[in-house]
Amino acid sequence: MLRDEIKFSKFIDRLRSIFQEILVKPMYLQMCINHPELTNDVSFKSGLGLNFVKDNVFEEMKEMELQTKRVDFIGNLKTQLSTMTAEMEEIPYFDLGFLVKRYGGFTREDLKANARAKERADLEKEGFAEDDIEKILLGADKADFKPEEKAGGVDEDPLADLG
Repeated sequence: MLRDEIKFSKFIDRLRSIFQEILVKPMYLQMCINHPELTNDVSFKSGLGLNFVKDNVFEEMKEMELQTKRVDFIGNLKTQLSTMTAEMEEIPYFDLGFLVKRYGGFTREDLKANARAKERADLEKEGFAEDDIEKILLGADKADFKPEEKAGGVDEDPLADLG
């Protein structure tokens, strides 16, 4: 079944490529007729295109499988390549951040979003209100806000009322 899915996915990609050419070329020609200054603009021509919605579960599964293999590879590099100190402590040869950036397949935006999520989680642990967290993440000084006091010193479970 997997081979059929791959062949069908490639067939759909070829159809989308042809369909994109049929739609984009007349649009480009019409824009050049209406706005002659765009005729020699290489960035305009290369910027035209269609983004097709990919709702194929097969592609999602393929991407997850690829990401799992990347994570396994990164884990193997980190654990298997290490050096020993005089005190017999194991020190990884590679830095985890380097391995994630090099072999993780993440975009710069993905890494920034991850860092922002970590920062948000840290601020939530410190007890800041949601509105204050947004302001802090947008660049406001953290010292301008006070963490909220927890009732009884115990974190409230938001799902406790449901059960």
